[in-house]
Amino acid sequence: MKWKNSLIHRITIIMAVTLLVFSAVIIYYTVWISRIRSEQFDQTILQALDMNTEELMYDLENTESFLLTKCLNRNLINRLQNPEKEIDRYLAISDIQELLHSSMNSYNMMDGLFFYDMENDIYIGDTKLSGNSDYSELVKESVKDYVLRFLVLAKENQNSWFAEKIGDEYCLVKMYEIQNVYVGSWIHVDTILDKIKPFTVKDQDKVYLLDGNKKVLSDSDPGDVLTNEEMYIMLENQRYRKLTSRLDTEKCLLVILHRTDNTLINIEYPILLAAIIILGLCIFVEKMQIHLFKTPISRLTQAMNELKSGNLEVHLSEENVFSEFQILNDTFDNMTKEIKKLKIDVYEEKLNKQQAELLYLQEQINPHFFTNCMNLIRNLTMVGEIEKAQEATFLVSSHMRYALANSTMVALERELEQVNNYVELQKMRYGDCFLYCVEQEEGCGQIFVPTAVILDFVNNAIKHQLDPDRQLEILVYLHKEQEKLHIMITDSGDGFEPEILEKLQKHEKLISPEGEHIGIYNVCQRLSILYSDCADIAFSNKPEGGARIDLYLPIRTMWWSEKDPEVQTDEK
Repeated sequence: MKWKNSLIHRITIIMAVTLLVFSAVIIYYTVWISRIRSEQFDQTILQALDMNTEELMYDLENTESFLLTKCLNRNLINRLQNPEKEIDRYLAISDIQELLHSSMNSYNMMDGLFFYDMENDIYIGDTKLSGNSDYSELVKESVKDYVLRFLVLAKENQNSWFAEKIGDEYCLVKMYEIQNVYVGSWIHVDTILDKIKPFTVKDQDKVYLLDGNKKVLSDSDPGDVLTNEEMYIMLENQRYRKLTSRLDTEKCLLVILHRTDNTLINIEYPILLAAIIILGLCIFVEKMQIHLFKTPISRLTQAMNELKSGNLEVHLSEENVFSEFQILNDTFDNMTKEIKKLKIDVYEEKLNKQQAELLYLQEQINPHFFTNCMNLIRNLTMVGEIEKAQEATFLVSSHMRYALANSTMVALERELEQVNNYVELQKMRYGDCFLYCVEQEEGCGQIFVPTAVILDFVNNAIKHQLDPDRQLEILVYLHKEQEKLHIMITDSGDGFEPEILEKLQKHEKLISPEGEHIGIYNVCQRLSILYSDCADIAFSNKPEGGARIDLYLPIRTMWWSEKDPEVQTDEK
């Protein structure tokens, strides 16, 4: 056994590595937090805020540039205000709508655009969300107010972004005017704040936007704490550091309240981290224990239970397990293979024995029948009935091939064909002394039955019940009943003698020293071998006279035998 696969060695290595990692992480993280976190955190927030503010200013400038270069198009405005034909005005409106719609997704910050011709009272607008016409309608209703606000700012040479409340949300609006036509864009305050929030580090931080009058553009106004000069403020019993940045030439103020419970963080955070690490190590050790010990033992126990219940396909060959478990697994697999091989050998021996017994029972042929057939052919030849002699020869040869075949099971249609051959031979001997009829349900022909299972009973009826003074009637009835094939064979003879019928019903051996009833005995024995307890056979006498045999056989549409491999099909 290699030392690196030893269980004790692996446990020692795992525990040592776990303790070393735990100690190193706690020491390193405690020192790092105490020296670095307090020095760099605020600086990181300020840098992120400055970078994000510059990006916001860039997006706002792009929006203004779009309004100046794309929307303030004198040619387009002239087509709208002074069209040669009315259709030209509609075409100009369509071009403006297409311009606004195609430009919405090209500018990150724009939530809406509008184009307003005050002289002709024509309003054209579009929003970022297609199909959202609520804001566009609200802007349309208030556009004259926006124009008045714009004119006031223009007189003060302060053409900057101004705040307006559209519906329930605050927005920043930017407008330009040419030839009494006003173009503008609005941006939701939430759109601006959403660009800032990812850089505020913690969920406890708060972000606000104030307009030029230091009004908070939000429904949650914390009060004067945002406008005073203090760097640290108290809000909702929490301490925050106030960080600010200006937008749009100092008209809008961006305020971030960053939570600064440094003392609590520096003391409790390492403790919390240590607790989490310890918990994680405990979980890790438990997982390793389950993986290295519990799981292999559980698999071994489960495999032994399955083997106990008769499952010989179970195996435990695995990789990456301890050498001790690998020895157990290999031993178990070898033991399972030996048991399986032994069971297969015993089963094959039993099958061979049953096959030999079946063939022995099938090959107990009555020589008197073939002697009589030879005499029949001889007599037909002597009287000049050459055609009948040839027919009899063909029937006898076919019957002999069937009787001497090694097949233990045949299709029902093949069995009935051989019974017909046998009946034709007997009619050549006895003429119309008996009548043979078959009633068969459709679809039964491909069901497999034991060889000669019907032939033996028909032979028994002709042999024991034939009377020159009356015509013997033999009926074979075939149909399906509840997943079984019902074969009923009746005759109009004298029926079974009482003592014989009693023995047949008790399944007692009935063969006499002279070999009488050997056919019935063979059928019963073969049914027991082929079907075990799944087949039933019943003997009785009909009230009006005559014998009756009822067989109930499991429906099989497949049979395979090494002696008769060509007989193969599906099994139900």
